[in-house]
Amino acid sequence: MSNDRWEYKVVLAPSTIWGASKPKHMTEALNREGAQGWELVNATLVGMRLHFFLKRAR
Repeated sequence: MSNDRWEYKVVLAPSTIWGASKPKHMTEALNREGAQGWELVNATLVGMRLHFFLKRAR
C-alpha cells in the first residue's frame, strides 16, 4: 500500500441561469482543475446540482 497523502475538493458543476449544465462548460471546468493536478474521482447529483469530487496528492 502506498503512503501517499491526498487532499480532496468538491466543486459544483457550472450551470446556466436555468440550472442546466452544458457539457462544454463541464469539460472546461474539469480541464482547469486537471491542469492544477486534481483528478475527478466521482460526480454526484445532490439535489438539483451536480457535484464533482476531486483529489490530488499532497
